[in-house]
Amino acid sequence: MWSRSFAKLAFSRARKREELLQATEKNLAKIRDAANRTKAPLRGRAKIGLRAGRIINKHKMAKPFSANPVLMSLSVFFIPRSSG
Repeated sequence: MWSRSFAKLAFSRARKREELLQATEKNLAKIRDAANRTKAPLRGRAKIGLRAGRIINKHKMAKPFSANPVLMSLSVFFIPRSSG
């Protein structure tokens, strides 16, 4: 009985984590596109970093992502979860 409920909980948590990762990636792609667009681009390390930080904090996904705002763009790296 207990193992079944733990399995359901683990499945639910894994699904929720995947949904949050996808939502974060989608929103970070919007910021990257805003920094790379030709008309009224998002410029400046501080502005890009603040906007990326706001998205990462919104979804509470700071651990799996490493955002590196450079002067003219945003590079985001996904840090894979270690198994174990």
